[in-house]
Amino acid sequence: VWAVDVDADALALAQENAAALGLTDRVRFTQSHLLEGSLPDCMDAIVANLPYIAADECDRLDANVRLYEPRRALDGGADGLRDIERLIEQAVAVLRPHGRIFLEMGMEQGRHVADMLASRGFEQVRIIKDLADRDRFAVGTMS
Repeated sequence: VWAVDVDADALALAQENAAALGLTDRVRFTQSHLLEGSLPDCMDAIVANLPYIAADECDRLDANVRLYEPRRALDGGADGLRDIERLIEQAVAVLRPHGRIFLEMGMEQGRHVADMLASRGFEQVRIIKDLADRDRFAVGTMS
């Protein structure tokens, strides 16, 4: 497993969690923005929880989120899809045939993310709903 995060503190916490679970020897930690670091070019799966909130909505978030989460963990650019779109582009180069991508997204972004995946050659694209019956995850398989 490769664990990637741009934030050094978040990566350090992930390392602590892996150590507490006895998984240190099974996880490699890399500080990088998306897949820009030195990662293998033959991944079986990518799982990501990227910032997906539109920039102008960040200041209107509930205080329990806005005051305790770093802005860069929330702000996904003008439409909330900046990093998701970039990761999909990068995933095409590193996923093996039949490799899968799993992306958390905002509840109104399902159609856009599904279209992005399909336009990049992903198949079996589907949107998975959360327990409140809102679009929450996009899944696709590399052809």
